[in-house]
Amino acid sequence: MDLVVDALHILGPHPRTGRPLEFALRELAISRGKTACQALYAYDEPGDMVIVPALCHEREQDYC
Repeated sequence: MDLVVDALHILGPHPRTGRPLEFALRELAISRGKTACQALYAYDEPGDMVIVPALCHEREQDYC
């Protein structure tokens, strides 16, 4: 869990780091050695806030 939290902290100063997706969402890949997690998030620019509605393991991509 610490790895995920540390990775999400990068979004504070760099909210546009992730890959753009549909519906104003972005995707941040979080490496875990041989596997990875994806964090789906949206950046609320007027509120200067990052919202993370989903975290998924790469094997669960159908759910994200």
